Amino acid sequence: MDFTRAKITVANASDPSKAAEVEVVVDTDSAYTWIPRSTLEGLEIAPRGEKRFRTIDGGQVARRVGPAVVIIQGHEVTTDVVFAEAGDAAVLGVADMERLGFRVNPVTRELEYVGLLALGNLRV
Repeated sequence: MDFTRAKITVANASDPSKAAEVEVVVDTDSAYTWIPRSTLEGLEIAPRGEKRFRTIDGGQVARRVGPAVVIIQGHEVTTDVVFAEAGDAAVLGVADMERLGFRVNPVTRELEYVGLLALGNLRV
């Protein structure tokens, strides 16, 4: 299987000068962005809680989560990221991808900026 990969920047929400570039797999099935715990700790990002996740093989894992800034091509969002442990992939989740206005191009399989969709002005 061919995965879409991208380079993103992750920064400390309280001190954006503490930032690191991370190569991630783009996963449109994962809501959360997963960043190696060692990277987040190096940026002095502290976890604020824990969530349980279902694994691809039907199991479950618990991982810590905490606030970080995710930046792609100059577009940024403050979000909760997962503190990935050894053996976990570094992942850009679909929620952050969409909140930043990106999608995976179905032809080139590359991450591309398409802008933000506004439905707030939709009359229902």
